[in-house]
Amino acid sequence: MTTITRPLVLTPDLFEYSRRNGFEGMTERDMSGLQEACRRVWKLMRDGKWHDASEIIDIAEQREGLKRLRELRGLGYVVERERTDAESREWRYRLVEAVPA
Repeated sequence: MTTITRPLVLTPDLFEYSRRNGFEGMTERDMSGLQEACRRVWKLMRDGKWHDASEIIDIAEQREGLKRLRELRGLGYVVERERTDAESREWRYRLVEAVPA
């Protein structure tokens, strides 16, 4: 079964998204690192193919690689997820489309 997660609110950039979600104390340097990790995840996911969690975490170069997917959702991207097999607790993800602003 595939689950489609659509964003609740479109956000034009990662900085605004982070501010909206309570990260007021973040510095520009912090934001730069998050934006770069999010950009690496987007570059991986934009092929529309399925990617497992370990692949996303590795490309983000952060333990919180899957949080970068949530940021992409917050920016308006549609991300599907599905179990790797029926009895597995592991998921895989793919970027489907960007929601028009």
